Amino acid sequence: MTRLRPVIGVVAFAGLATLSGCSPITFDGEPCGPEFRSVQATADVRGSTTTVLVSVSVTIGEIRGDSVPGALLFMATANGSSTGEPLKGHVSHAALLDAGGAALHELPTRVGYGNVVVIPDDIPIRDASTVAALRDRLLNGSLILLLRTDLPDMPELRTPLPRARDSGFQRARCV
Repeated sequence: MTRLRPVIGVVAFAGLATLSGCSPITFDGEPCGPEFRSVQATADVRGSTTTVLVSVSVTIGEIRGDSVPGALLFMATANGSSTGEPLKGHVSHAALLDAGGAALHELPTRVGYGNVVVIPDDIPIRDASTVAALRDRLLNGSLILLLRTDLPDMPELRTPLPRARDSGFQRARCV
């Protein structure tokens, strides 16, 4: 799971900075572009045993004043040298649930490459109240990730997401 955190952080930051019209590569200039923030939670999805099947990351990013209030980034990767077996190619549905099990947001489930079980997708969230609700639940640790598979021994995997960290609003530094 520790290998996943830096990758997702960089992907999320680069995506948000690029959307704001700045180059995320140069950090030594003046602050530019709109302010953005993100919250991210990572967790290990386990099967019926204590074996970790994949590590997942859920990030919600916001750009202050943008016409699309937020975006959600979801990714599932296998640990170590694994190629993602047994889940790779078998995840048919993914969603974020509230603590009571009600579906809050559907997630894309395209098969990735290498150890990526579910490829990262930047999902626009056009409703500000949905962004706020997902963000609040991610911050207080009350979201559950649901993965449905076509595998008979694990048709449904539910993983509580831990409390996320809030980056606070910031701006990219551009030359």
